[in-house]
Amino acid sequence: MKRIIFFVITVVLLFSTVTTADLSAPSDLNPGGTFRWIFQTSLTTQATNSNTAYYDNFVNNAADNATAPNVHNVMGITKVGQIAWQAIVSTVNDGSARTHIGAFTSPVYNTNQQLVATGDTGLFSGSLNAYVWFDESGQSTVPNTYTWTGTNSDGSTYYFPWGSAALGRMNAVYGRSDHLDGAR
Repeated sequence: MKRIIFFVITVVLLFSTVTTADLSAPSDLNPGGTFRWIFQTSLTTQATNSNTAYYDNFVNNAADNATAPNVHNVMGITKVGQIAWQAIVSTVNDGSARTHIGAFTSPVYNTNQQLVATGDTGLFSGSLNAYVWFDESGQSTVPNTYTWTGTNSDGSTYYFPWGSAALGRMNAVYGRSDHLDGAR
């Protein structure tokens, strides 16, 4: 079983006191700035479902049950489970990850406050600035870095010569949260 990488909708930054065990908005953002978090779930699932909604629900359940973190410096949000998360997956029924999460220009940070990419073009460039290998509680997922995505590094659905490798297919493809270059 592999983990799912997922992504948060845009959140708004505020400032307050933060404890070290909690998740916080990145310190390099201005008040009122927006950003997105990305992480690899601590939970696992099979890649047999062909609907994106299944994986969105899976990652939201992981966040709802996060062992951590209070969330600080994010307007109106105090727990990871209060955020509406989206899975970065390509599925047989719903298409590519890039289409699923849509276009955006805000920076993307892992849950260890490291800048992973800027906007969807940076996220799907095949070259990331930092690893995604932190979970919903900000804990490292190493050595469990294989992640079901069904997706190429450019956000499109992965295809083998014999057909789609999207989630929901027998030959679904995985990504790796320990690679910055889109390699498998």
